[in-house]
Amino acid sequence: MTLKKTCGKIYLNLFNSLKGTGLSKHTTLLKIHVFLTRQLKSEYVDLYGLKFYLGKNDEGNYSSENFYKDYYFDLLENEISKGDNVIDIGAKIGIYSLAFCKFVGDTGNVFSFEPTPESFEILQKNKQINHLKNLTIEEKAVTDKTNIELLELCKFNGNNRINNNCVNGIQVNCVSLDDYFSEFQEKIFFIKIDVEGLEPKVLSGMKEILKKIQG
Repeated sequence: MTLKKTCGKIYLNLFNSLKGTGLSKHTTLLKIHVFLTRQLKSEYVDLYGLKFYLGKNDEGNYSSENFYKDYYFDLLENEISKGDNVIDIGAKIGIYSLAFCKFVGDTGNVFSFEPTPESFEILQKNKQINHLKNLTIEEKAVTDKTNIELLELCKFNGNNRINNNCVNGIQVNCVSLDDYFSEFQEKIFFIKIDVEGLEPKVLSGMKEILKKIQG
């Protein structure tokens, strides 16, 4: 463990010990906390034995929390088996995609979709540094049709969303799951969707896949 990471853990434990005392809510202390947290953050964290690159901003605050030791990851690990085919829609920088890769093993496949260029670049790096042959990544948004739409850029990349009426958007490629997997013969076992309100359109574009899952 690096000195920076060790100091970060020591500081986080110290700050957490102040919770409930009222001191952790003090404005000046909070400003100091934000500054120190940024300085002590690591660019990488361990994720099920994989090296998870966070990017420069670490918007999810993954470097200072035991983020995967919670109910969600326990649930996913129990639901997903070796050899499964999994889809990650709205993959962001790949935290779930990497976990899925460990859960499905070398005999399974993970397909990840992320339209935000900055997030996709980090996702791509996470695939490369871990040599994940079972991970397919696409710089695309998933919706109900295959076309080009506007991606609204928000303050935090994790909040970006498809919005054709926005004034600060960028054009991105979109695809429906039925189109993308039209020639894929294997069964999809699990689909994670995190698309900031576009879920109904995603579901509308995956009717054939849902039929196969239910069958």
